[in-house]
Amino acid sequence: MRALFIFFLCLCSTVLHAQNGRVETLDAKAFDAKMKHIRHTLFDLRNAEEFSKEHIEGALQLSWPGKDAEIFLDKLKKYEPVYVYCENGQISERFARYLIDRHFSNVVFLTGGFEAWQKAGLSTKIP
Repeated sequence: MRALFIFFLCLCSTVLHAQNGRVETLDAKAFDAKMKHIRHTLFDLRNAEEFSKEHIEGALQLSWPGKDAEIFLDKLKKYEPVYVYCENGQISERFARYLIDRHFSNVVFLTGGFEAWQKAGLSTKIP
């Protein structure tokens, strides 16, 4: 009976974790490698001026918090991976947690943000 009870607790814990989603924190090189192999949405949370100068290839600029961001997020599938970065990681870390609170199940956060991406010597798009 005790073993059955422990099994039930573990099962409930696993189900709750799956429902709550997770934030995966990656350094720049791991972030880049994972993006190459998984369909995803990539958000750059820096302001429009910074984004227009240089950004990670495939990124969408998103002004968060804001009404436009909410409208856009409502259109995304909550089970598909969402990758996020900002200038140094502070805003995108909060945004990643916000997405989990909105029931997104797979959020990937770039530790150190765009600064870390550049320091790692990874490619960027300059429009």
